[in-house]
Amino acid sequence: MKTAKERIFSELIQKYFDMVSRTSFRILCDSEDSKAVVTDVFTYVWKHMEHYDPSIPLHYWILSATCRMSRLRIARRRMLYIFGKRPGLYFTSSPKVQDQDDYITKQAWEIYCRASERLTTGQRMLFALCVLDDVPHEDAVSLTGIPMFRVSFALHRAEEKVKKELERFGKIESYPQYINFLRKVIDDNAEKEVFESYVTGILQLPVP
Repeated sequence: MKTAKERIFSELIQKYFDMVSRTSFRILCDSEDSKAVVTDVFTYVWKHMEHYDPSIPLHYWILSATCRMSRLRIARRRMLYIFGKRPGLYFTSSPKVQDQDDYITKQAWEIYCRASERLTTGQRMLFALCVLDDVPHEDAVSLTGIPMFRVSFALHRAEEKVKKELERFGKIESYPQYINFLRKVIDDNAEKEVFESYVTGILQLPVP
């Protein structure tokens, strides 16, 4: 039976798996290979989580990983076709792995646990704010190990920090609307400077 942290992380995994799937579909419009690309990108992202630079917006970092892995898979697929072989659809072909999604979740959870040991409180808070924006505060606290008052305080300060930017664009009046706007930014890559300003503002927040 999954613990609370594992359940939260599993839901987070699915969220990002869906996001990577949408991104890779745009980059590689090949229905036969799309799942393979998603799997490779997803694995790459979480294996390199411990090297993530928090000064880079996480969604753009994932987009970069998607582009990189898509190019690698295209090159590998072409090479395999030259030699008359069909590329595998998953990053592992082990017969012991009955459920690929559960296997990825388990591996990603272990990677996150190892990486989080080296993250500072500020980095974990950034992770909570940028990645867990639609996760209840209690779940963010459980997953990151950051006390509730710090998460709530940081969210409040972040909202105040970006309010002037939002007023400058004259489009958003509340934090929930801002989160929805961020999703739009991620989806169609518009108003990139707003998202970067938001992340920069969070990085400048003092950790109580």
